[in-house]
Amino acid sequence: MAETKGMMEKNRMDEANVAESDSDKQTTDAVPLRYPIPSNDPNDPLNWSTLGKLTTYGTICLFSFIANVNGSNFTVAIVPLQKQFKTDATHATWLVGFNVLMFGLGNVLWVPLMRVVGKRPVYLLALAVFVAANAWSTKATSYGSLLGG
Repeated sequence: MAETKGMMEKNRMDEANVAESDSDKQTTDAVPLRYPIPSNDPNDPLNWSTLGKLTTYGTICLFSFIANVNGSNFTVAIVPLQKQFKTDATHATWLVGFNVLMFGLGNVLWVPLMRVVGKRPVYLLALAVFVAANAWSTKATSYGSLLGG
């Protein structure tokens, strides 16, 4: 039993020494490793061009920014919305409240869908719904229509 523990300890120390010596090696002919290691698949984001990576990152950032701005733009328009749709302040602030609620509940739909279908189709679908809802909201003639869009 004591021999087994001693052998296990020696193996751990040997593995630690190998790991240290491997990381200390400085060779001129070796290609530096990237972690995670990219696959041979051209659709692997690690194999994308820098422009492709920046475009994708910028699109996702812009989408997130616009969604948050769109959610908060009703806060400054509560009084004009009250006058336009002849409603009280409580109902006018529901536009902000429901938007924030949908931010939270949307994850219950979108995240599992991303795991099943993939991120790209879900981002495109969400963007299409976002654009359609904004187009609907611009043409809203009643408070219910605006709340629905």
